[in-house]
Amino acid sequence: MGEKRLAPLFTRSDGLLLHGLPSAHFLWGYAVQLDWQWRSGRLGCEAGDSSIAPESWWGRMNYTLCALPYVAAADAGLLELDSEFVASGGAEEASRPEFAEARALWAELWRNLLHRLASAGGAPLTDRERDALQSEAWKAHTASCNASTPLYSAEFALLPIAEQSFGAGWARFVEVLAAIHWRTDLDFIAQTGAGYLPPHVLGAAGQGDDSTVRGGDTCSPEDVARIQESVQITRQTSNLGDSALSLMLRFWQRIGRNFQCRVAAPAVIQNLTKPEAKGSAAAQLLWWFLWPGKADKAPL
Repeated sequence: MGEKRLAPLFTRSDGLLLHGLPSAHFLWGYAVQLDWQWRSGRLGCEAGDSSIAPESWWGRMNYTLCALPYVAAADAGLLELDSEFVASGGAEEASRPEFAEARALWAELWRNLLHRLASAGGAPLTDRERDALQSEAWKAHTASCNASTPLYSAEFALLPIAEQSFGAGWARFVEVLAAIHWRTDLDFIAQTGAGYLPPHVLGAAGQGDDSTVRGGDTCSPEDVARIQESVQITRQTSNLGDSALSLMLRFWQRIGRNFQCRVAAPAVIQNLTKPEAKGSAAAQLLWWFLWPGKADKAPL
């Protein structure tokens, strides 16, 4: 499963950027996503089973998204590949030509961190260095996602129609998060939450295109309403034409060009889900779009 690939990356890269603070690792975003997909039944496994069903689109996508940074870490000299992973064909799968660009981007990220360790003497990353690292991680992740999506069309076709729309939007929405370097460390996730994600596969049990969220005993009515809104936004993203998507991305990229805007953006975006704060949050985003400030991304 994907966490087997994540575990050695946490262990071996901890000293490169965290200075003994593993909760600050950007790879926590992967772990949180895998946990949600397992709990919501998206990995196609039975209750209590930690394996991923071969026909699971979510499982295929996320195993690849975990395997590529793992193999690239070996390319960069950070670790050696586990013999079980190699024997299972994981290294061969990650060597497909479709993944070459994404794998190279991940390897570059790990090499940059190794270089910084050698030159900075183990000092923890500054806030701006973390922001630049998050940008690199999103760039590699986006390339990984874009390369993976067309490869697993057969598994995608097995999903209910409503889940297909949600999954396609999920894959596209990463570019919005990348534009503002959305943090994926555990400290940030614990502070802001992992988002309002549907607790079950949409359109299952013959519901077809019905994307109604069923909260059951685990979600309050307020949470169900927010999850439903999140699902609607995600599905709308999947239905955008290329020109409309490009326009939306340019909006967020313009806001995200400034470090201070990127730092403040998550709280403002969260306020868009609160009726009493939605108006002021939208006004703030418009202000940033019109006057985003000087671009100041700092490379690692």
